[in-house]
Amino acid sequence: MTGISFQVPTINGRRLQIMRAIFPAAVRVGLLLDATAPGTALTEHEEAARTLGFTIQVIVAKEPSEIEAAFATFRSAGITSVSVAIGGSFPARFPQIASLALASGIATSWGAPDAVRAGGLLALGPDQIDLYRRSAGYVDKILKGAKPGELPLAQPEKFDLILNLKTAAALGIRIPDAVLAQATEVIR
Repeated sequence: MTGISFQVPTINGRRLQIMRAIFPAAVRVGLLLDATAPGTALTEHEEAARTLGFTIQVIVAKEPSEIEAAFATFRSAGITSVSVAIGGSFPARFPQIASLALASGIATSWGAPDAVRAGGLLALGPDQIDLYRRSAGYVDKILKGAKPGELPLAQPEKFDLILNLKTAAALGIRIPDAVLAQATEVIR
């Protein structure tokens, strides 16, 4: 096996660390888990939440009605931030999820930049442009005769933090300067 991996085992914990910086007094966090998300997403979130002193409420959803019910549950539980773990069914639902979160007064963190452009609060994930460039390097090596099995499986090296300040303002959230300084893109 060779190529460039989009998976970073520590990224979910890093997103929760950023939410901790934004909500230092929070004791609970939500996890909206796409029913088709990789099985490691739940474990990674639970471990990171425990390390950061959060209690985590997990809701698994796939259908639109389940997503709506999830935000009603999070809101009634007093949860102010939700990490969204994406699988195959959520990308088409980014606008719906972002809209429900905003209407519920809940900040969302994601691994997908498009979700923040649709209205989520923040996304942290591998720099996709860098991954595509590096993938082209692998293709070049293979076309020049390298054996794919001899090329290492590479991990992401660059990461993007995207913040949506429109969403922050709508939620009444002030993003700390230390978090803003890390952003590679800010939506105003």
